[in-house]
Amino acid sequence: MFRSVLHPGLLPIGIDIGSSSVKLAQLRRVRGGFEVVGSARVECPTTDETVSAADAIDAIDRGIASAGLIGRHAVISIDDRLIRVRSARTPRLTDDELDRSLSLDAPERLGMTEADDPVFGWLDAGEVRQGEETWREAILVGARGDVIEDLVMGLAARGVRPLAVEPGFAAIARCYTRRLRRNADRGTSLAIVDVGERATGIILTLGTSVCFYKLLELGDRDITRASCSRLSLDEASVVELRRRRLVQAQQGGNGTGDEKVQRALFEASRPVMRDIAQEINLCLRHFGVSFRGARPSKIVLSGGLAQEPGFVEAIEEATRLTTAVGVPLEGTSVEDLRKVGPQLATAIGLSLRSEENAARTKARSWTPRGKTGEAA
Repeated sequence: MFRSVLHPGLLPIGIDIGSSSVKLAQLRRVRGGFEVVGSARVECPTTDETVSAADAIDAIDRGIASAGLIGRHAVISIDDRLIRVRSARTPRLTDDELDRSLSLDAPERLGMTEADDPVFGWLDAGEVRQGEETWREAILVGARGDVIEDLVMGLAARGVRPLAVEPGFAAIARCYTRRLRRNADRGTSLAIVDVGERATGIILTLGTSVCFYKLLELGDRDITRASCSRLSLDEASVVELRRRRLVQAQQGGNGTGDEKVQRALFEASRPVMRDIAQEINLCLRHFGVSFRGARPSKIVLSGGLAQEPGFVEAIEEATRLTTAVGVPLEGTSVEDLRKVGPQLATAIGLSLRSEENAARTKARSWTPRGKTGEAA
């Protein structure tokens, strides 16, 4: 009660736990738009290329304090590589019928066992064509119960109240499709390519609904490693070169200032960009067949690699689709746009979760069941 009186319009903290860092963002409703209360990125040590629950919780504590975030309510996503995602086609069932049907064999569909104590849910992808028949497609999402429980219970012990755990790709889609909520926008499709440090997610949407998702084991780290080999430099040196190149490119400069180094970095990154572009094309073909010729109006690049010099051009050339770096909450009035970038899209989408219609949230969100959490 006091929270709503002292901080009207305040939304939960969005917490995006990635492969080597935690990103946080919080919004507040103001004058028909939003204000960014604060945001932060906190680097984490990794074990077996993932962030442990204990390290993530410590990073979240530091991020909340350093960014001046308000309250302790949060919506969380975990590393996409820790979740299982499968498409499931069923007859045209009601939401309740589909929920019961998927609950019967969700672990088997996801390749999980009782020992995993799976936590799962589903998102409605809409109707698809299979031959001459129309089916309903759902995106089934699950994770090991201990992964969710360790995180949720650990945060609760620190005074953070997780309202829900949600797959990051659903939050990203919410962030970039928010302006497509009119009936006239239901047929508008976007391809969102979220490129992280170790993996890339390809998300295809119709209106505000996620219809397709695929995770690729390609990311920023692959470009860094290729650049190390090409330039015969250690990783720290290459990371610094790439950072300077990105900053100078954003300021309208010529990258590192050394034309040979600039060219070498581009040549090292090009095979990774090409592989990502090829996967995008395969996904677009599948999408067009399943969803009656649907084709995205454009490709939106999100995540840490979205602003990599040459990336937009490489994807645009390979796919023949207009491609642009994503602008979170595009078309919405946002105060202090300097705090909003594509690397924060997941955290922003998580903060926005409570803005959805309650009925739609219940039907489509991935929330822990049973002892590990509660629905928002």
